Amino acid sequence: MKAKITFWDLLVLGLSTYVLLALLLDTFFELSAETSDLIQKQDFLICALFLVEFIVRFMRAENKLKFMRWGWVDLLASVPAVDILRAGRLLRIIRLLRVYRSASMLF
Repeated sequence: MKAKITFWDLLVLGLSTYVLLALLLDTFFELSAETSDLIQKQDFLICALFLVEFIVRFMRAENKLKFMRWGWVDLLASVPAVDILRAGRLLRIIRLLRVYRSASMLF
């Protein structure tokens, strides 16, 4: 079975990486209040986008239980402003990178 990499997959990878890096900067460096506020707003918007994506994919999944094998990670990654759940984004990036690695081995 060939794993198909789509533009959406690349966009999700990019947004996930961006948000993780921005949140790390905001956590470990002294940023201005405006910059920190902007990062938090962007995080919320990106999480909302990920939540909508999760819901659409869940509704389209033929086997919901099978979908949730990895879908729970995507659900956790789409919850904004809960620090412990932000680790789900890292898991999502790892999962996407595994898909890309598998796909690259097929080409």
